[in-house]
Amino acid sequence: MRLCWINWAAAALLATPSASLAASCTTQAELLPQDRNALAATAGRLSEAVLQQDYPALQAALLPAVAQEWGGIRGAVEQAAPLVKGGQIQLRSLYLLDASSQAAPADTQFFCSNSSGSLTVTITMRALPPGRYALALADAAGAPLGGQLGFILAWDGPVNGWKLGGLSVRQGIFDGHDGVWYWSRPANWRKRTFPGTPGTAMRPRVPCWCRWIFSPRRT
Repeated sequence: MRLCWINWAAAALLATPSASLAASCTTQAELLPQDRNALAATAGRLSEAVLQQDYPALQAALLPAVAQEWGGIRGAVEQAAPLVKGGQIQLRSLYLLDASSQAAPADTQFFCSNSSGSLTVTITMRALPPGRYALALADAAGAPLGGQLGFILAWDGPVNGWKLGGLSVRQGIFDGHDGVWYWSRPANWRKRTFPGTPGTAMRPRVPCWCRWIFSPRRT
């Protein structure tokens, strides 16, 4: 099994026609207390391990089916060091993803809506085997570069519990501002210019993923 952890594993982008519909998503507010507590505890431990660069703890938490991915995951943790330095871990969001009714691995989409249906986050996973998964998002609050952590968790049975299926860490603050600031001020991008090039519009140095992270689709 290979979870595409390097692309947020859950690249919340556009729908794909081949995506499986045999899946459901439960948002943090709708989770049963035991599920919420277990996921929060696992995400907290993993986040602290990234913050402390605790490789043994992360490797021990790895899902056996993705053990061959450890080299890449370790590299992502190493690259995360400057992004989370000086921060304190704060859990942001939890999503419980149930694909246990799938008959075989498939491209799978999860539509995660709040209770009123006014906000929907779409999570896509490629070639996902049947099973129960979760997406946990956390922030290194106070870190100068505003590191944002994303963990894919996989249920490995009642004995082993939730295991690490993949992770990604991203920079969340650019030029002193987070994604919300850039997303809410598009006019500022048009006014900026490249140094030494009067009148040339400067494209924001903010990757498109941060627009999703801070601005899920509202209906």
